[in-house]
Formats: sequence, C-alpha cells, structure tokens
Amino acid sequence: MGKTLTALDAMFLELEQLDEGALMSIGGVMVFDPLPGGGVPSVEEVCADLLARLGQLPRYSQKLSSTRTGRFAWPHWIDDEQFDIRDHVRHAALPAPCTDAQLCDWAADFYSHRLDRTRPLWEIAGRGPRARPLGVGPQDTPLPLYAFGAPIREVYPLVPLAAEHAVGIAIFSYNGLVVFGIAADCDSTPDLAVLADGIEEGIEELLAMVPDRELPSTQALPAEPAAIQ
Repeated sequence: MGKTLTALDAMFLELEQLDEGALMSIGGVMVFDPLPGGGVPSVEEVCADLLARLGQLPRYSQKLSSTRTGRFAWPHWIDDEQFDIRDHVRHAALPAPCTDAQLCDWAADFYSHRLDRTRPLWEIAGRGPRARPLGVGPQDTPLPLYAFGAPIREVYPLVPLAAEHAVGIAIFSYNGLVVFGIAADCDSTPDLAVLADGIEEGIEELLAMVPDRELPSTQALPAEPAAIQ
C-alpha cells in the first residue's frame, strides 16, 4: 500500500467535496525568455524532458486510491498503471493578436477546471511563440530557473479559492522580484483591477521605506487581471 495522504492533502480534497465552487489546486503562470536558438520546444520535447525527470518526482506518476476522502477514510497514493504523460501536458493556442489580456483570460479559464482525481494531480499547458506554460511555480526562489536553456523570467502564482472565499492572494519572491497573483470570483469581486493596483502600490510603499539597499521590483500580471469564472 502506498503512502497515505497527509492531513493537509486530505483537507484540500474535502474542501472541494463540500462545495462545487471550491478550487484547491495550486499553480502558476511562468513566462520564459526565448530559447537560445530561437523557437519553442514541441509538446513531444517537453514530454520527453519531463519523463526523464519523473523518477525524481514519483508523486507525479501516482494517483489517489479513491477519488473521495472524509473522516478517517483517507486515500493513499498508488502508482498509476495507465499513466500517460500526454494526459498532463498539452499545447494551447491563442487567437491573434495573442495579447497578455488574452493570456490572462485563458489562464483564468484553465484554472477554473478541477484536476481529474482519477489521474495524477498535475497539468501543464504551454503556448507559443513566447512560451508561457501554466503549471506549478516555485516559491521564494533566489536564483533563476531554466527549461531547455531558457530562463524563467517571471512567475505568477495561482492559489486555491475555497468555499465562500471571494479572493485568494499569494505573494512570493523569485530571482530578485516580488511577485503576486490573485484568484477571485468575478461576481463577488468586479473591481479586481483596483485590488491588484492597490497591492502593488502597497508593496512599492513598503520597499521605499527600506533605506540604502538594492530593492527588488514588483510586478503584477500584465494587462487586466482575469477573474475565475
């Protein structure tokens, strides 16, 4: 029998079971610099690169023994005998002109769908030509991370939105930047752009109070923030 879920893992699953509107998965939008030779990796290349690393991350090829949890009947992690990495990695295309606002709308829609509990609980989707994958992002990372020789330039977190919560906010540092991400219910928070601007202004005010030291910059998601539908 595989390892039983932790109390925190089980709580996340239970919160989703209690409310169909709850989204307890964690992810992020990662913006990469262009590859050294130009272009972007194909889906096949991304799958091959990930497969070579899955031995170091066994949980990425394991699934829940049961799709539901509750009380003392917590599921455990078991190997997925039907695991196919193509079920977890896909390419997403945006219509022209492929603006940052369109990316925000697409990311909001992507994140609005729950992960399939009959499979390992992760997904990555990317789109070119500027290669902006949506997947799990690092937290408080002091040095740049790379994929296929291209550094991740920016990382924006997407945090859980539990039942009866209108807004979820995450703030962390990456490679000298202070970045934040917002997940929100658009009906409850129609003025999400005002909130995002206020957070950024507040961080800038705090940084301005630190004397005589090199300060990181702050960046929010470009263009208008997109709310979870």
